[in-house]
Amino acid sequence: MAPQTLSVDQIPAEFLEELGLVGRIPSSHCLADPRFSSFLYAPLGYTQIKTIPLIVLVPGSGRNPYQLREEFIALAERRGCAILCPLFPTELQDPNETNNYKVLKYGEVRR
Repeated sequence: MAPQTLSVDQIPAEFLEELGLVGRIPSSHCLADPRFSSFLYAPLGYTQIKTIPLIVLVPGSGRNPYQLREEFIALAERRGCAILCPLFPTELQDPNETNNYKVLKYGEVRR
């Protein structure tokens, strides 16, 4: 018997978090440039494919997107929005470059 293919909105809600589709979604990286990664949180009530508000939180000099995401989970649940915390790479062109991720473009890298 061939495996059955389901869309996200057909998966029972109790399995969505275990599958990493809602809640604390594991860190992922950008396919176009794996040096860029992010941490995402989708509210547990998000059970259907639909558009929801997205809040993007850029960490400061401490560069801890995981902690930043954790601090805003209550807001995401209360407001029904997703939280995305990117981690931009440092030292792409200069070994001492640790703050240039805060600008939109540095050298040939555009964020």
